[in-house]
Amino acid sequence: MDANAYFSAAHEAFCQAQVQQGNIEYWYKIGGYIICQRFAGQALIPQMTEALSHLQISPCSSADFTICLWDSSSTGIAMPSPPWSVYDYGDRGLVNGYNSDRFSTLFQVGPDVLHLFDRDRQLALYWVKTAAQIPYWEHSFPLRIALHWWTRSFGLQLVHAGAVGTQTGCVLLTGKSGSGKSTTTLACLEADMLYLGDDYVMIQTEPISSVYSLYNTAKLEASNLWRFPNLANNVSNLERLNREKALIFLHSHRPEQLISHLPIRAVLTLQISHQENSSLQKRSPSESFAALAPTTTFHLPRYTKVITQKIAALVNQVPNYRLILGTNLKQIPEAILSLL
Repeated sequence: MDANAYFSAAHEAFCQAQVQQGNIEYWYKIGGYIICQRFAGQALIPQMTEALSHLQISPCSSADFTICLWDSSSTGIAMPSPPWSVYDYGDRGLVNGYNSDRFSTLFQVGPDVLHLFDRDRQLALYWVKTAAQIPYWEHSFPLRIALHWWTRSFGLQLVHAGAVGTQTGCVLLTGKSGSGKSTTTLACLEADMLYLGDDYVMIQTEPISSVYSLYNTAKLEASNLWRFPNLANNVSNLERLNREKALIFLHSHRPEQLISHLPIRAVLTLQISHQENSSLQKRSPSESFAALAPTTTFHLPRYTKVITQKIAALVNQVPNYRLILGTNLKQIPEAILSLL
């Protein structure tokens, strides 16, 4: 069974699950495009919609991209047996022989989530045996892989970065995990700035460099919650902080500070300092590229060349800085606002 035949069989299984449990749809607007989430039943809705809820729109007559989601436990419909063997799993779960210019196929070992995408149909499938297997971090950035595959052939690009700003524009915040992106975005949120994301956002380089919001989730190490007392009471997973990062869905608590998109005024590479004061240093596009490209390509399977080309185009269009993060949280938004 080739990739086309397997995708068709998997889609037919989803349609059968819809018959069993009913069709439920959520519609969003992202980067000017219309996205439809189509669920077979309700089991996956809590995990896969809340982070996107600030982008939700009324149902439309058609979608630019559709993602079908279901689980076997609640619907009673199994995923067709894969035609590949365990020896066909490659880098990050990509299935050898089932990834081409048209099709993308990935199996996440552990949570055991199967991701399928057909470029010709502009259709993705997301399957898991049971909703309980979905890891908590997936709640904070659902559909990340499908959105990445979908945007390959046009101007949008998912990047591992945060973004905050004012009505006049925003800064893109780069750096590897643990570099202070979440702390910086939340400090700016507390200073009444606008929020586009703290972990993943969508960038666009034409006609002007812009950031589009994807997720309204703030994600923070539990040990840092004391620094944000106004947000600590809004944590959605308080009972699991011994093993999970704190998740705060800002659409429920700070909706007035969420914004769908802003032009990019600068890219800031973050560096943690143990001194009190924060400061900005002008840097080259290559430093921003080195901070943004590797961490993005590490997290997003396939199309590394396309990712790096889009990021290179961005950092060569806007000013680039290093933001040295001091221990005084109030100084962080002040430094960014002075730049904006």
